This record gives sequence, structure tokens and C-alpha cells, in this order.
Amino acid sequence: MIFTVISKEAVTYGQGKEISKDRFEQFEVVKIFFYDECAINNEFRQYGLKEIKRVQENCPFYLIHCYKNSNNL
Repeated sequence: MIFTVISKEAVTYGQGKEISKDRFEQFEVVKIFFYDECAINNEFRQYGLKEIKRVQENCPFYLIHCYKNSNNL
């Protein structure tokens, strides 16, 4: 499984209405959670987290690679 998530380093981090820690409502309808490596480990390690890769494009994000096996079902 491959996931992409937005980084806390994005310029949009902290903009809009704060809903909870690191989660913001932007444009009055979009709810966005911003990740750092600690949050990624907490969210994805139970799903066979294999690799976290930082990607810098227009908006910084992380590419997350997980694998599924009988140990993490």
C-alpha cells in the first residue's frame, strides 16, 4: 500500500480553523491533517510501515509505503 500525506512544513499548515491538533478546516469545507514523521509512525506502523520518503514539490509531502502480511492484520 502506498499513501501520500501533506507535511507540517507546508505553507498552509496552521491556516484556517483549528479543529484539533494538526488538523485544520480550510476553505470552509476541506479538513486537512498535517503529518510529521512521528505522526506517520503512530498512524501507519500497525499497517506494516516499511518506508517514509520526504518529497519536495510545490507542496512538501511524504510518500508512505506499507506492506500487508499476517503479522499486521
